[in-house]
Amino acid sequence: MIVDPGGNLDPSDVRSPGRAGGHAEEMTRDRKAKAVTLAILLGAFGIVLGQKSGWRMPEKSQAKTEATPQNVIYAMLDAARAGDTKANMRS
Repeated sequence: MIVDPGGNLDPSDVRSPGRAGGHAEEMTRDRKAKAVTLAILLGAFGIVLGQKSGWRMPEKSQAKTEATPQNVIYAMLDAARAGDTKANMRS
């Protein structure tokens, strides 16, 4: 802080405490790191709490589509395009 001989402060030199120079960027980075850490911890806590109450992650076998006639025909066409005669005969 600069004070002229008349006792007046130079307003261009007044700084907030703890926010000098490159320190502001550090605090922003620190704040972002804390926010990301908190989000990850809350997400993990939510998953654990959900699983304790009976919620389960979907398994891959449940996500499998039914073998409708359209799906079989499309699978045969895909195999024919790829030149895979064994897959084409299995369909």
